[in-house]
Amino acid sequence: MMYSKAYKGIRKLFVAGILSLAGSVCVWLAIIPGILGVSAAINGALGGFLAGGIGTLVFLLAGLLLPVIAYILKLVGLGQASNDDPLFHQGFLFAVLALIFILTETVLTAFNLGTGVVEGIIGTAYGVLDVVVAVYTIYGIQSLAEKLEDYKMVQKGSSLVKYITIFYAASLFATLLSVLFGSSMVMQLLAGFLSFITSILNLIIYIVFLVYLGRTKKMLRNAKESSDPENQKNTGEISGPANMIPAELITE
Repeated sequence: MMYSKAYKGIRKLFVAGILSLAGSVCVWLAIIPGILGVSAAINGALGGFLAGGIGTLVFLLAGLLLPVIAYILKLVGLGQASNDDPLFHQGFLFAVLALIFILTETVLTAFNLGTGVVEGIIGTAYGVLDVVVAVYTIYGIQSLAEKLEDYKMVQKGSSLVKYITIFYAASLFATLLSVLFGSSMVMQLLAGFLSFITSILNLIIYIVFLVYLGRTKKMLRNAKESSDPENQKNTGEISGPANMIPAELITE
């Protein structure tokens, strides 16, 4: 089957992206039962307070576990897809390196071993590597799309890489403004506003990236089905010189 490994890998990357997004949503949703629980406590409703606490805990646990599952799926997916194109292997290596950085930051934070500056540098390095992983994933998809002569996917991939790079660079610029001009109220407000805007733009481009992965699944599924001998028999065509053989003459 044509690019079956890439298809399975991209499918896992798509699921990983959905789970990662769901984890972020759960963290935000954890605020709602917390507020409701506090409100219930103020009104003397102990049951409502306990329910709010449990709801917050559930959402927070989901917000912690889903990204972990998503990252494991991302590594497995990139590893599978690399069997059909080496560019995915580059993405896999950067993903492993990014994992090392985030684990290092987690250990430093948990045991209070690092300073804010060190943790900030590690966090920024992780963010950059995460972008590089996304870029190499797109490069791998473009490589497959070129082989399948789907030039629209190639063009969309190029546009996506451009916007991902620009938006993340804007995010880094906002962070840099906040660090360098921390004493200036005007610059802090400017950095905060820019961070808010770039956060929205990065969320939008992330969703666009998920849509691109979904279209890649469809592209690879169609390629897989068209190269399946059983499917070719059913349509009366097979690849190569056997196209000249009528379907009724093809035996099992």
